[in-house]
Amino acid sequence: MLINCAAYQNGQKIADIPKPEISDYIEQPDSFVWVALRDPEPAELEEMREEFGLH
Repeated sequence: MLINCAAYQNGQKIADIPKPEISDYIEQPDSFVWVALRDPEPAELEEMREEFGLH
């Protein structure tokens, strides 16, 4: 279950974002995305893998 998903830039929170927008924000300079999951299902982990570009 997704608890929170937020984008940060230059150390400041800029927005709560939906999961499909993660990859858009991590491509921006000086940005990162914080995702809090609790007891994630395999499909949720796969979605995170795709959004973050993990292998």
